[in-house]
Amino acid sequence: MRVQDLAANVRKQMGRVSRPASSVAGAAILAGGMMFSGSANAQYSENFDSLPLMNNSNAALGAASFTRALPVGWSRDNTTTPAPSPFTINDGADAYFGFTVISKDAWVNEAGQSRDQFASGSGSVLVADPDQYDDFVDVGGSGFNVFAETPRLYTTGLAANSITLNFDSSFRPYDAMTGLVDVSFDGGATFSNVLTLDTANSGGDSALGRVNEAISIPLSNPGDDGRLVVRFGMTNGGNDWWWAVDNVNITGVQLPEIEEMVLSLEVADNGELFLANRTDRAIGINYYEIESPSSSLDEANWTSFEDQATVPGFAGGNGTGNGWEEGASLFGLGDGFLTESNLDTFGVLQPGETRSLGFGYDDVQDAEDLVFNYGVMPLTNESPAGDYDGSGTVDGADYALWRSLFGSTDPAADGNGDGFVDAADYTIWRDNLGATGGLVATGPSVLTAGFVNYLPAPAGSLTGGTVPEPTSLVVCGLGLLVGGSFAARRRS
Repeated sequence: MRVQDLAANVRKQMGRVSRPASSVAGAAILAGGMMFSGSANAQYSENFDSLPLMNNSNAALGAASFTRALPVGWSRDNTTTPAPSPFTINDGADAYFGFTVISKDAWVNEAGQSRDQFASGSGSVLVADPDQYDDFVDVGGSGFNVFAETPRLYTTGLAANSITLNFDSSFRPYDAMTGLVDVSFDGGATFSNVLTLDTANSGGDSALGRVNEAISIPLSNPGDDGRLVVRFGMTNGGNDWWWAVDNVNITGVQLPEIEEMVLSLEVADNGELFLANRTDRAIGINYYEIESPSSSLDEANWTSFEDQATVPGFAGGNGTGNGWEEGASLFGLGDGFLTESNLDTFGVLQPGETRSLGFGYDDVQDAEDLVFNYGVMPLTNESPAGDYDGSGTVDGADYALWRSLFGSTDPAADGNGDGFVDAADYTIWRDNLGATGGLVATGPSVLTAGFVNYLPAPAGSLTGGTVPEPTSLVVCGLGLLVGGSFAARRRS
């Protein structure tokens, strides 16, 4: 997702010099998910070549030939596949236990049998090869059942039915061995199948018709607020053949860069100003500015977060950028503006919450010409590492789950994603004991035009007030880039 700063658009219409809202940049890659990147067509790409390869004890596979690590955010599930014993690991079985990243050249040199026909694959490729694994571990006729999942990809800002999954594939069928591509738009809670590869649609047993194929799958994404996960699976594998994947690329068409007005500035008829969240989701902000072209702001009676000092979640700073601080003189906006920013972090208004800014509006002049802009932070809920039961807190219950699964391949307690529940996963739990999850920023703030609502009663009660419906917010948003904030008049 491209996070566009709307300051240039807003300020151009106001006849002012462009200045971005201050931002707290979040990591591009998060424990809770990843953002698409790009411009007109957002995309996520993975070719598996950035992972360092290790030596395998199987001399035929060679040095620097594979890794059990997966790209950041990826996970695997080998739960129902017989795991290698220490003896077979020493023979090299770990290179083929589930989906594994392997040097294509090393794989071809060791296994042969037309694997070299995967011409589109290069460098390192993602391989599920029950034929090779069965040489070390007897999986029976259909005991090789493995899955690999991409990170959660947040589809915010992407048009419905615009996402396409592309990848290079090498699939050689045999018997009941089946390749699956499933997708989820709720973060992995539920999946739908979008591709099945099997003997029937691949030319019959041992056919070579699909060993070098570029696959493109349109995904019917429901809208611009999903959490996409793509799952590659192989089921019913035995002493069969293989499936290799490379150059995964997911694209989506971005919606026009118009921000939805989700935060309101509510103005009571006694002049008190409130920031108000009248939506059903948390809103994070790190900047706001209020303008009155007719100078109907009352700076002397404005009570900023810096003045209040201890507003929960909006603590004032001391002039060093460590909290909320007034910024009119800092940014040179001059008279007729109230501005404040937090260079260190951001404040969150939960649904229904308001925060008073004092009596900063001249209710005698009562020009009703306020323009309200704010820096909105894209947020997501993040679970801490070691939170194996998904409760949001790393505690004794997570240790109990790890202990019950120790020695297994269950991904629930596989904290480092290496396919095994072992002492390394205990270390992750121990190092994060007591940690809690919460809202974290997934990118920099975006300067957004807000809604101004003039109320005949104090904003906290909303008696007689006009609260915009969500559909109205979107319609108003279309007009923001033309004239700034949208205002609702008082009702008598």
